[in-house]
Amino acid sequence: EGRFELAKKVLRARADNCAVLLQKRISLYPQWNKCNNAFVIAKNEMELRGAEGISAKIYFGYWNQMLNNVIWCGRSKHPPKDPVNTVLSFGYVMLHNRIASALRTYGLNPRIGFFHKAEGSHFALASDLMEPFSPLVDNKVIYLFNHNEIKIDKFKYKDGRCCLGDGDDYKTILHAFEKLFSGIFTLYKATNYSNFEERKRSFYDHIDDMVLNYIEFLKGNESFEPLRISPCRYF
Repeated sequence: EGRFELAKKVLRARADNCAVLLQKRISLYPQWNKCNNAFVIAKNEMELRGAEGISAKIYFGYWNQMLNNVIWCGRSKHPPKDPVNTVLSFGYVMLHNRIASALRTYGLNPRIGFFHKAEGSHFALASDLMEPFSPLVDNKVIYLFNHNEIKIDKFKYKDGRCCLGDGDDYKTILHAFEKLFSGIFTLYKATNYSNFEERKRSFYDHIDDMVLNYIEFLKGNESFEPLRISPCRYF
């Protein structure tokens, strides 16, 4: 299994987990078939990046229907331009750093990835392996805004960038994500698309399991199987 097939498997797992989030909060629209087909027919890295872009466009295009109390204008990263994107980026950074820490703990270099590029101090492997987990962060962000646990009038804007407000807001968001990562989730290690091995563990433990699976994959002892959210079980 080469770098391309590994990247395809990981990105497809993220797309599938995004689909579960859509099913949970609204419904799965026919456009999602376009995403699935793009991954199926991808034959090289350029086509795979195209499939990733299609899935992200479709997925984030539904966020206005999932967010009840805030207007969503689309995903913006560098810099985040609104409160939702600011909290999303904050959660992704926490997830990225936790995976990078686990990689180091088990003796792997987090900069040597198989899809993302290691530029500067970027931990490319952590970016690769966080893909299937990101919908769990997404779900938490939607929950926080829909339950008014985050007040959008507390955010600040400077030079086109939206930033967290006072210390209390920061603590609220930090606590929410710490609770997420220590929470128990039922995820599945898929040996194929119809055979799932159920694993009910903390988010932290799922990350460790993934890293250990990746190590065994590098040794040639087993295939790497990204963890998935079952369509039959929600967050």
